[in-house]
Amino acid sequence: MKLDHIKTLEAFREIIQLGSVTSAARALGLSQPAVSRLLAQFEAGLGFKLFHRSKGRLLPTSQALLLYEEVDLALQGIERVSVLADDLRKTNVGQLRIVAPPSFAEGLPITGQWKRAEQFVQNFVQYTYRLQNRDGSMSTDWFEGREDKGDLDRKVQTTGHMVEWLLTVTPDSQLQNPRLVSAMRFLLKSMYGERNNDWKIGPKGHALRSLAMYYERVYESGPAWRTQAIAGRRTSQQR
Repeated sequence: MKLDHIKTLEAFREIIQLGSVTSAARALGLSQPAVSRLLAQFEAGLGFKLFHRSKGRLLPTSQALLLYEEVDLALQGIERVSVLADDLRKTNVGQLRIVAPPSFAEGLPITGQWKRAEQFVQNFVQYTYRLQNRDGSMSTDWFEGREDKGDLDRKVQTTGHMVEWLLTVTPDSQLQNPRLVSAMRFLLKSMYGERNNDWKIGPKGHALRSLAMYYERVYESGPAWRTQAIAGRRTSQQR
């Protein structure tokens, strides 16, 4: 891919993420006219508009959002190739290199394959949040793309499943992330609001496990589950 094509894709990605040409230009270290020109050329080449302007912000069209997912993945691939090439330049041919994570006790930053693995997970977390619907639920098409079919059982199942994964990789400092809180609120409202529903094991299992995991991590007072005997005893004591 030519360098000017990469710059165009980078400009498009930054505009999507930051919401304005000015912010995108600042992030890329380019002038605002240069980024505007890249966007205009990109739209001309595609043959359709990518943004609508509203209250000083650029709002992406549905086509732009679909395109963004592929552009972001492509740029991540280019970035990984660049990191690998840099590693290869620093490695003498014919030498055997043993790659191992540095000691965390020594406070050293992770590098090489470990750093790329960390970056991959972070990128996938961001991708997962881009599949979130307005009501806080996650895509009903799992990790394949954004979708909201409106079927509550399906939404609860996919949201619970995807939130389970998020909670295994989210650090404590990010547990109050508004997007994560929104997903938890959706699960809680759905399960409580439809508590008399005869849930299938899939939606029920994923949703309840996600809620329990979040409860235990936030309040550090797990387990969130109570056996029937304990629950009954506490009810009797309250009477």
